[in-house]
Amino acid sequence: YSTNSNQSFVTGNFTTQIQQSPFLSTHQGSFTRTAPNSANSPSTPRTPSTTSPFHATLLNSPNFQPRSAAKLVQLAQACETLQTKTIPLEMSRLQSERNQSYEDACQGFLLLLKAEQSRVDSASHRISLRQQQKQEELGRLQREQEEYERKLQKEREEEARMEREKKEQIQKQKEEDRIKEEERQSALHAAEEEAEKEDALKNAHVERAQILMSSLEKVRNEELKQFDSSKSVSRRRLQFKKVVNGKINTLSHEDKKVIEVAGVVVEAVKGAERDDAAQGGEDAVLGMGKKYLLDLLASNLIVRVQADGFNGPRGDGFPLAAMFSSVSTECEELGPVLEAHLYTVCPTAIPILSLPTSKGDENALMESLGMIKDKNGEFESFDKFLHRTEGLISIMADIMSSFPSNHTLLGGREGALTWLERFLDLIPSPPTSPLPLLTAPVLVAFLTGAGHMLANNYSSKFQTIFDTIKNDIIERLDESPVGVPSATRLKKVVGAGLDKMKSELPQGAVESLYNGKESCGSVVSSFPKMSGFGSVGASAFGSSPQVTAPSPFGRGSASPFGGGSTSNSMMGDGAGVSSSSAGSGTPFGGGSNSSNPFSS
Repeated sequence: YSTNSNQSFVTGNFTTQIQQSPFLSTHQGSFTRTAPNSANSPSTPRTPSTTSPFHATLLNSPNFQPRSAAKLVQLAQACETLQTKTIPLEMSRLQSERNQSYEDACQGFLLLLKAEQSRVDSASHRISLRQQQKQEELGRLQREQEEYERKLQKEREEEARMEREKKEQIQKQKEEDRIKEEERQSALHAAEEEAEKEDALKNAHVERAQILMSSLEKVRNEELKQFDSSKSVSRRRLQFKKVVNGKINTLSHEDKKVIEVAGVVVEAVKGAERDDAAQGGEDAVLGMGKKYLLDLLASNLIVRVQADGFNGPRGDGFPLAAMFSSVSTECEELGPVLEAHLYTVCPTAIPILSLPTSKGDENALMESLGMIKDKNGEFESFDKFLHRTEGLISIMADIMSSFPSNHTLLGGREGALTWLERFLDLIPSPPTSPLPLLTAPVLVAFLTGAGHMLANNYSSKFQTIFDTIKNDIIERLDESPVGVPSATRLKKVVGAGLDKMKSELPQGAVESLYNGKESCGSVVSSFPKMSGFGSVGASAFGSSPQVTAPSPFGRGSASPFGGGSTSNSMMGDGAGVSSSSAGSGTPFGGGSNSSNPFSS
C-alpha cells in the first residue's frame, strides 16, 4: 500500500472513533492500536501507546464522558493534537515500519526467489539433462530405427535377391527339366523307334510268311489252276506227277538212294525250265511248268508228313528232308514255295502259336491254329492236330539239320537255332502255367530232329536253351488228358540229358547226310554233279517279295492256350542267316532278293 492511502485509512478510522464518544467512554479499556515493528513481521500484534496526552486523558478518566463545552473544547484540542501531531508521527512510524516490513518481505521474497531459482535451476538442469537424455534417447532410437530400417531394407533386398535367385533357379530347373524331358522324350522316341525296328526285325519272318502264304494262294488260284486244267500240258503234268508221286516213293534210308532221287528231281526241274522257255512264248500257260512242278513237290511233301502213318520223331522224314535240302542247292526257288506250303498248314512253323483273327468264335480260333476240317465240315480232333503238327515240325527240323551244310532251305542249320529261340520267346514267362498245349509236341518234334545237330554245332548257345527247357518249361507243361502224352515224351527226351543228345544220332537219321558231328556227311563230298546242271539263275517266277508292311503278329500276341505276357527274347546271341533265295527268283513275284524268314 502507499503512504497516503495508509494515512487516509488511519485518519478516517480515528475520526470515526472520536465521533463515537459513547464507544470511547464504554470501551476505553479495550482501545488499542497496532503498529508495525521493525523487529517483527507486519502481522505481529502491538500494545497500545501511552505517550499521547489524549490517551493519557482517556486513560486517566475511566468514565470519560465530556459534559461541558470546556470538556468538548478540551476534547477537540486533544483531537486536534492527535490529528496534527500524534497521527503524523504514528503514520511516519507506521510508514517506516511498513517500509522495513516491505524490505523484509522483499528480502524474504528475494530469498524465496533465490531458493526457488535454485530449485528452478536445479529443475532446469534436470530438465536440461532429461531433454539431453531424451535427445540422446531419441537419437539412439533414431539410430536404432535407421539401423533397423537399414537391416530391414537389407533383409528385403536379401529376400528379393533370394526370391530372384529362387525364381531363376526354378526357371533354370524348369529349363533343365524341359531339356531333360525333351531329351527323355527324344530318347524314348528313339527307343520306341529302335524297339519298333527291333520288333519289326524280329517279326519280319512273320510278315514274310504272311506274304508268302497270300502269294501262294494267289498263284495257285490265278495261274497254276489254269496249268492244272489245261489239256495242252496234260502230258507234262503226268511226267511231273511220275517224278513226285513215283520216284520220291522209292526213297529209303540209304544215302545213295537219296542222292539218286535228288538228281532225278533236279533234272525234272531243269527240264521244266527249258520247256517253259521254249513254249512259253506261244501260250502263257505253257510257261508255267516249273512253277507247277515246284508247287507239286512242296505240296506233296506236306501231304506225306501229315499222313497218319508218318512218324517224324521216329525219323521217318530224314530221307525226304535230305533229298529236299540237296535239291534246294540246285534250285533255290524251292525254298519260298516250301515255306509258303508249310506255313499255310502249320502256323507254328513260322513260328507263331496262332495267326491273329478278327473273329472271336471257336471256329476262327481253330483255323488260326492250323486245324483243318474234314469233308463234313467238322474240325479234326486235337490228337490228330497235334500228330500233324509234330510231323510238320519234324520235317522242318530234319531239313534244317541235313547236308549239304551250306543249304539255306528253311534257313539251314543256323535257321534251326534261330527258330528254336523264337519259339521259346513265344512261350509265356513264369509263373504262367500251364503252357500252351502245342509247347510239348513242338519241342519233342524239333529236338528229336535238330537237337543233335544244334548240340554239336552251337554247343554253348544250345546249352542255355536246353537248360531253360529242362528247368522251366518242363515244370509248366499242360498235362491234361490231351497234353500228357506229348509232355511225357518231352520229359523223356530232356531227361536223357544233353550229353546223350549230343553223342547219339537221332533215330532214323541218315548219318552221312545229317549235319551233326564232323564224322558225318562223308558221302556228301562225292555228290554227283548232274549233267547240264548248274546253279539256277533267272527264273520264270519273278523275284522274291520284299517285306515292308508292319508285322500284324507282335510278340505280345495272345496264346490260344495260355495267358500272360511272352518271355524275354533269347535271340540276342542268335546267329543271322543268309537269305534262302538271295539273288534268285521266287514263284510269287515281287521285289528282288527275298528275306530269309529265319534271319534274326
